[in-house]
Amino acid sequence: MRLRRADTTDDIDANFEISVINGSNTFSLTIESSGGATGSGNVRNPEYPLLLEEALRRLSSLDVELIDALVDSRRVAQLSTAERRIHVDGQPFPIRLSGVEDFGLLRRGLTRPQGDIGSARSVGGGNQRKRATLAFRSPTPTTRSELMKALSATEPSARERRSGMAAGLSEAHLEAAIADWRRMGRDAFLAHYQAPSARKYVVVDGEDEMDAMALILGARAIAGLDLEGPWRGDRENVADPLRRLGFGVEDLGRPAEGPLGPDPANYVGLAERLGGTDVAVRRMGRREQRFLRGALGIATGDPNAVATCGMCARTFPQGFLVAAHIKPRHMCSDAERLDLPHVGWALCVAGCDALFEQGYLGVNDEGQIIGLRPPAPVPAALQDLMEPLLGSRAPGWSSNRAVYFEAHRRRHHG
Repeated sequence: MRLRRADTTDDIDANFEISVINGSNTFSLTIESSGGATGSGNVRNPEYPLLLEEALRRLSSLDVELIDALVDSRRVAQLSTAERRIHVDGQPFPIRLSGVEDFGLLRRGLTRPQGDIGSARSVGGGNQRKRATLAFRSPTPTTRSELMKALSATEPSARERRSGMAAGLSEAHLEAAIADWRRMGRDAFLAHYQAPSARKYVVVDGEDEMDAMALILGARAIAGLDLEGPWRGDRENVADPLRRLGFGVEDLGRPAEGPLGPDPANYVGLAERLGGTDVAVRRMGRREQRFLRGALGIATGDPNAVATCGMCARTFPQGFLVAAHIKPRHMCSDAERLDLPHVGWALCVAGCDALFEQGYLGVNDEGQIIGLRPPAPVPAALQDLMEPLLGSRAPGWSSNRAVYFEAHRRRHHG
């Protein structure tokens, strides 16, 4: 965004976000940390103190109260709210902005304490320009457009941001950037490549989570491509190209979406696409279950999406379906674990998942649901669940899954 400077035609380059709860008289202002080398294409909030001071001064025209202030960076995410709170010396919350006589003093009261929050230093000396969220209360409900007007703020148009940030990059370029990330650590990587912190997408690789736009910028530098921004950070320019190269990407705004996107076709033939079984297994890491959900079509990220249980054929919201391994995961080879579309199936939590997992029910070579020998006598309540299913055809059966259903039957001695 940009803030018009007072009494000039120039703008303050600003990286902040306004969040308004519809119908509420509270809103928040999140200011990104100051970072990036001066003169680079990825400098961020170089005039952080002026931005904060001007925002407070202009919001005072709306007679709002500052009711809370927190450091909101990923580094301090594990800290409690109380530990992240910015305490303004001598001015307890709420602070009515219309009554503030010295906004420079208030700004310093909000920046100086940041140095001690989440800092490795015992007292002082830390960064005083961190990502911070300020919460406000207005006399009456307000809208985002009203706040933008009060701030004299404008948003850059899509035409002012460059597209194609990942154009010209290969898997090798991204792997080299990931290696740099692991060698340097997150903060040093962001500083070295003057890259922004993640706001929308993170790359997941094994146990690591890495800021997606930052990785692409690092890969561009490694590939010898220009870094001049600003860049578009939407799905088309960040998540989609990374996923096409076989990298798992989590959408922070749609946490239920699969790492390779909502299309099950993206999960087919991972070993061949990624150059080998070892690479594919490493990429999945501890998120194998999320990859499996994506392959089974139950990770669209759409809260209204529904799908069918592979055993009882009933339709449920996707959140009521489990991505169940047909052949137990610990018995699968790496190649079988990567056969995501076939080694698992979607079962509902309304009984079918437990009945299959614990060996009360199985599926024969013709796709018919059969009873297996349970480890104990079947209680009447379970018999009531099993009776309508026995002898019916499982819609989740297919010839490609037959070998895994056979392994399940052998395990439970059916």
